[in-house]
Parts: sequence; C-alpha cells; structure tokens
Amino acid sequence: MIDIQYIRDNPDLVKEKTKQKLVTVDIGALLKLDAERLNMLQQVETLRQKRNANSDKMKGGKPDESVVNEGKQIKVELSDREALLESMTVDWLALLKQVPNMPTDDTPVGTSEDENVVVRQVGEPRVFDFKPKNDAELGILNDIIDKEKA
Repeated sequence: MIDIQYIRDNPDLVKEKTKQKLVTVDIGALLKLDAERLNMLQQVETLRQKRNANSDKMKGGKPDESVVNEGKQIKVELSDREALLESMTVDWLALLKQVPNMPTDDTPVGTSEDENVVVRQVGEPRVFDFKPKNDAELGILNDIIDKEKA
C-alpha cells in the first residue's frame, strides 16, 4: 500500500502512474476524504482532551451538577464523532488500497503482456526431453497433496 503522505505530496504523479498501470482510482476523492478524516480525527482528539479535563474537575469530592452534565454531553458527542471517524476510516482505507504501486520511470507502458520488454536474460533456458510437471502435479505424485480430501 502506498504511503498517504506520498500521495498528498505528489497527487499529479500518482494520477499519471496509476493511469499507466491501467487502474482507475479517484485520487481527488481520496485526498478529499483524507482531509475530512484528519479534521474529524482532530475533533475527536479535542473532545478527548475536554473529557479528560472534565474528569479532572470531578476528582476530590462531589462535583457540580454542571460539570457532570458537561461530561455527559462530551461523552455523547465524542461517541458520535468516533463512530463517524471509524466509518470515514473504512472508506478511506478502501480507496487507499485501490492505489497501485508506482512503476519506475524506465518501466515501459503497455496494455498487455505482449508489449513487455525483456531487459536482460541470464544463461540459456533449459530444454527438457520430457514435459515438466507443475507444482500441483508433483504434489499429487509425491503424496504431498490430496486433492480428494481437500
């Protein structure tokens, strides 16, 4: 997953590289949701500070009824904001996970495997006088995999 700070710092580059990988992601919507989420996170943290300050007022004896009422109001508001923050975070993560890794500048852009470029080849490919078996065939042959039970 790409670091959100990289996306914040380079939105145009991320949009371009995402198009090169033929992936459709709304980077603008991601950044807008990111800003809203950060704002909501700040509001939640402020409410938590208020809750802690209010809790400190209640120590050392019987608190005023106004302090208790203020604490109840903060608790309700904090609960609502935390639920909203959780919902925003789920949506934010879903968008963020859609952003692909960025290809390097020297990566050729293409629409299929046929357009791939062989950069280098080391050694000669082996030539067998039989048809090689894949992993599943070898697993069954050596009693390592039991497809019937699976």
